[in-house]
Amino acid sequence: MDAEALGVSYSKSIANGSGLVGAVKMYSDLRCKVSGKVVLANRNMGTTAVLREVEKKCDGMSRNDKEQWIEKNGKEFFTKLISECRKSMPKSVSCAEPT
Repeated sequence: MDAEALGVSYSKSIANGSGLVGAVKMYSDLRCKVSGKVVLANRNMGTTAVLREVEKKCDGMSRNDKEQWIEKNGKEFFTKLISECRKSMPKSVSCAEPT
């Protein structure tokens, strides 16, 4: 995504005469919003999110009960949570002119 956005930005900035400064601004306009979504999503996904959500599910349980819950539900819970996080991630960037 970054390479595509850099290429489009450079090509358009050369064509319109805005040069390297224009290319950097155009690249930033194309990527900033998408990159920000990725950063925020990464903070809320992965093993940290799984551990946090398991703690919520197992709140008030004894250690033994937590172990049993994890043994029974852990793999499915992990797979579902990570899948949901991945679906929320941007998949590409449109290299049309930023609006």
